[in-house]
Amino acid sequence: MLSLGRLSMVLTVIMFGANGTYAFEMPKIPSLGAKGAPSKVNAKDVARDTRNATYRFATAELNIAEALGGYAELAAHRALLAGMQSGDAAASKSDLESITVVNNAAREQIETKIKANAQIDSSQKELASKGTLEYVLGLLATKKMASAIKELAATPPMTLLADAGTVLFLAGEIPAVILKGIAMSGTLLTYMATNGVDVSKAQEAANDLGK
Repeated sequence: MLSLGRLSMVLTVIMFGANGTYAFEMPKIPSLGAKGAPSKVNAKDVARDTRNATYRFATAELNIAEALGGYAELAAHRALLAGMQSGDAAASKSDLESITVVNNAAREQIETKIKANAQIDSSQKELASKGTLEYVLGLLATKKMASAIKELAATPPMTLLADAGTVLFLAGEIPAVILKGIAMSGTLLTYMATNGVDVSKAQEAANDLGK
């Protein structure tokens, strides 16, 4: 675990490269222990909205993984997400940690299946299409939280009180979720299209990933 005083995080500046793939760099942001003015954003609101965004993203990844044949922990990961509150309910650090575990596991399974050229059964193509669209929309929603997380990470810890641990987790994990999600998005869209899955809406939505 990184200490509050030594945390040096990175957040995302994402733009499309000239070749159509996603190019991005990750500038340093102030440590959570740095001096500064209290944040104008509310830590609990940011945690809740990030929970909702990453929940949507992780659910989409589970649907894509299922369309590609599933994996051993898929049912357990679905049950884990199903047991969480969403919407206006407050988010806990535990919720965010669990969603990140599911996100990472599902992404790795999708990457493995794409590399293995897993075939998509015709009965699963509708699920694959919806899952890919939700993947892009969930990723966009998560990406939109980056600036608020960056602002919170620059806030003096004493003003965050009990929310400091949650902010530390968000600043440490969400940038990687965004970067890895975008890094896989181009490959995912191409793979789905090649296998006869309708990704027209997902491709259109993906144009906003560079904004």
